[in-house]
Amino acid sequence: MLFRSFTTIAWVDEIKDQADAVITDEQFALEAPKYSPEPKFKDALVSYTSSPTLGGGSYYSREPTVNSPSRSPVRSKVALEVSKRGEFMKFFAQRYNWRMTWVANTGRTSGITKPGLTGWKRFAKDTIYVDVNTTACAYPSTPSYVTSIHGSADHWRTQGVHSIYYPQADGFRVYVMHAAAEGITPEEAERKRWSIAWMGSNDPKTAGTSSSDWKMYCASKDDKCAATAHYYSLFIDVSAKANKFVTTPSYVSSVAGKAHHLVVTGGSSVFRASKDGFRIYLDHAPTPLVAKAANWHVNYIGYEEPIDCSFAPWGSWSACDKTCGSGKSTRERDTIVKNNHSGKCDNAVDVRKCNTAPCPVHCSVSAWNEWSACSKTCGDRSEEHTSELQSP
Repeated sequence: MLFRSFTTIAWVDEIKDQADAVITDEQFALEAPKYSPEPKFKDALVSYTSSPTLGGGSYYSREPTVNSPSRSPVRSKVALEVSKRGEFMKFFAQRYNWRMTWVANTGRTSGITKPGLTGWKRFAKDTIYVDVNTTACAYPSTPSYVTSIHGSADHWRTQGVHSIYYPQADGFRVYVMHAAAEGITPEEAERKRWSIAWMGSNDPKTAGTSSSDWKMYCASKDDKCAATAHYYSLFIDVSAKANKFVTTPSYVSSVAGKAHHLVVTGGSSVFRASKDGFRIYLDHAPTPLVAKAANWHVNYIGYEEPIDCSFAPWGSWSACDKTCGSGKSTRERDTIVKNNHSGKCDNAVDVRKCNTAPCPVHCSVSAWNEWSACSKTCGDRSEEHTSELQSP
């Protein structure tokens, strides 16, 4: 099975011979896990997910992990570690403005598997996996999933945590590789309380999914990638314009697809972050054709602190639109800063009543009646005619 060979050295030789081979859907015909409704854990920990946000430099670090998470993110600290390759990594981190962005959630749309009872299973000597049940989240459709691994020890050396397999509305699968020479067993992972935290969002205001338009990244000066390379590097620019962020949010990301993205690195490393989007680089990847055939795409969730709108001073009141009988007068003010999705905003137009005194009401009468007969036959005489009062 091609998927299985990807976790071994055999996949390297295959890609070497067929670097641009388009993999068909039939080759991805792996049975997705089935999920049964499951109540959410009452004592679930806070679901933390994180992504390194990078100003530049290397993107070959391992995925961020969460150590000893607390139920109270307000009162406790969370240690986020990125593997270091000597002291020179500190130099690059400072030079290129590496920083950690993270999002925490305790709502219905997030969760974490039970530490010590996650349900890890063996896939290979150095690889375990878990099918994460998200039925308690009641997603209306497959959401944008982002993930992280929590634990008490040694999970900073893992790989694959941000690679989502078989995403559905009721769950997904994560494969985790471990760098230790002796490999990893499900029992050891449970003993070290490794658990998968996730967030999922169907909200188009805060989350999204990229296209599969991956491009080759060449670090060489001549911008030419070696045709004989076993692995390649890819990148994709993820647009977040549809979210209409007002400022650069805290992005957390993952890479989802049909297969073969277990060994890639960089899926949670955010470059060039702005309110309009960001870039993701992947290392140890196949060619763009293979990634596109496997439907690799980036899931993301962006969080902005609430921003309330602000205004210029009020303008002058307009003339009353009536001279009597309760008219209206308005004034307006210009918006200087627009609010974001979670911010508040008062009205930019103010209305007040004016000229509230009742208007004068004049009586109205009907047409004159016919003249009456004269009151006398001679001398001074008079005659009259009348009309009827119709309104006061």
